[in-house]
Amino acid sequence: GLTENEYIDMLRTPLSYSSGINDSKLSGVEIHALAIGTLLSGSQIHAMNKASSFVIGAVILALLVLIVSRIRIILSVLFSLLIIVSIVLSGLILVAKYSLIFPVGEFTSAFVLSVIGSYALSLGIQRRIAKSMNRQLTDIRRDLDSASSIQKNLQPTKLPQNDRLEISVDQKAYSEVGGDYYDIVELTEDSIGLLVADVSGKGVPGSLIMANLQGRFRQIASDTDKPKDILSNLNKLVHEAAGSKTMFATLFYGILDIDGMLLKYANAGHCAPILCSKTGETRTVEDGGPMIGPFPDMEWEDYEVALTDGDVLCLYTDGISETWGKDKKNMFGDDRVARCIREVYDKSVDAIVKHICESCEAFASKDGFDDDWTLLVVRVNDRSHPRVSKI
Repeated sequence: GLTENEYIDMLRTPLSYSSGINDSKLSGVEIHALAIGTLLSGSQIHAMNKASSFVIGAVILALLVLIVSRIRIILSVLFSLLIIVSIVLSGLILVAKYSLIFPVGEFTSAFVLSVIGSYALSLGIQRRIAKSMNRQLTDIRRDLDSASSIQKNLQPTKLPQNDRLEISVDQKAYSEVGGDYYDIVELTEDSIGLLVADVSGKGVPGSLIMANLQGRFRQIASDTDKPKDILSNLNKLVHEAAGSKTMFATLFYGILDIDGMLLKYANAGHCAPILCSKTGETRTVEDGGPMIGPFPDMEWEDYEVALTDGDVLCLYTDGISETWGKDKKNMFGDDRVARCIREVYDKSVDAIVKHICESCEAFASKDGFDDDWTLLVVRVNDRSHPRVSKI
């Protein structure tokens, strides 16, 4: 007992302890000596067996695990650090066989061993869960790959080509399956039906609606020469299949009369087609109505646009026009699609499709492509003067 000024503390202090010393007041030095003697003798230690220590450690561990399971990862990391500190302390405490209350060394050892056992058990469970999830993901991936192949086969694999007509298509899905749909049907010897649709959403839900559209369209395409009737029929289908007003589809359907050089069409909220003349001038085919799906009794109107020899018709989905650029401020837009057409309008339809797609991909930011896209280009040539494509 040294005081701050280094004098021996001889102050007489009462001590409630039956030490056998007649004087019940001891100095500071004597109190320290008495305490050390008590520790060394072990006469005042209440021993606790190892089984009790282990039980207490396990109970505390269960409480801590419950707490950690309900808190965030930062506290979990702090808990892990506490375990490491406990391991170090247990090694140090095990050197001493006794403590003032109970054997801390044995208790800490039981506690640490319980934590290690729990971690090992948890790790084994997590590995089994991860293995099971990997198998499930593999199965899902295989199913999606099969669905992607089936979806591609549902759409035209052979495009009509003759001396009056050139057609080229490019389609990309954001995921394995998508909600974009195009179709080309030969209605008569001199007329074809052109359809491009975009179902809201991506992935499996959109692909299921798309498959329903494809099946119904193929059934009714030859029943009428009025595009608006086709839209009304498909509108009821989408409304029933979606089961809510949150799912919808935009759709353009036109009947191209090659002999009469006339396109009769109806547009349900879809991107306005771009028409390019043989002189390189572009204009949009604007007329149309609302999207299909939300309202089962909606009706549309038919419109007509006259074509001339060499005209190029471009149909596309908003996956192209709404692709975000590298500056994150601008989208590719309809104007850039028209500009791309003007730049290569005198080349083949394949070259036009390729140029638009490459321009859009070059414009896009790393994560700018976040939707399905479809691009369909048609050129009507002069019957008496078949066009020779420039490559």
